[in-house]
Amino acid sequence: MSTAPQKHKPPTVGIKAPRSYHRWYRLRAWWGPVGLRANQLSKEPLCQVCQLANRIRPATDVDHIRRHGGKWSLFFDASNLQSLCKSCHSEKTARGE
Repeated sequence: MSTAPQKHKPPTVGIKAPRSYHRWYRLRAWWGPVGLRANQLSKEPLCQVCQLANRIRPATDVDHIRRHGGKWSLFFDASNLQSLCKSCHSEKTARGE
């Protein structure tokens, strides 16, 4: 029996387990050509945050206004979505919102 450290053991410190709801973002109901994401960007093609600041930028991301936290009904609630540009979405995500 060897007491040497395992060379190929995956690191466990600082790594979060993927949340099961992350796979929802790959569903056709979200990502498909007639999914919520496409519908939202079609309905609101400009970044909502930029518009409030009197800037006009195309939206590239669809954001959940309130965090759904794995709640299916909130994830697919169209009234909980907003269109954002990549920059605004990244800033909101970095703030933990």
